[in-house]
Amino acid sequence: MVKILDKKSFPPVIDHIGWGLWQASSSWQTAFEAEMVAKGHAWFAEARGAVFRFVGPRGVRQSDLQAQLRISKQAVQQLLDQLEKDDIIKREADANDSRAKRITLTKKGVQAAHDANAAKRKVEETIRKKLGDDSFHSLVNLLTTLNRPD
Repeated sequence: MVKILDKKSFPPVIDHIGWGLWQASSSWQTAFEAEMVAKGHAWFAEARGAVFRFVGPRGVRQSDLQAQLRISKQAVQQLLDQLEKDDIIKREADANDSRAKRITLTKKGVQAAHDANAAKRKVEETIRKKLGDDSFHSLVNLLTTLNRPD
């Protein structure tokens, strides 16, 4: 038997800016991943692609990835294992802490970073054409303001 909820117990779903921001972000991510897949980086559309954005020019400590990705240590380990197997990242001893491992990009990983920049520019250009230059610049300014720490 299915229980019918009292209509008064569940609040009405309100329209909110968060939904619009999420939809725009999701659309951007989908377009970006499609560009990366087209450039030969199919792994970018998988969970392990999320690791990539945290590996900057100087790399990242493996222990820091858990907090940044908000997933378990074991899940981080699995994602890194897959990226290492595909020669995207490598693990090196951290110069500041002999117990820690630093994740850095391989030559193939650096190429993916260059391809990611080109993909980002292409997606951004699509948005610019859709909005027009003035609205696009306004959007960039608004996002900069919105994302500035208080």
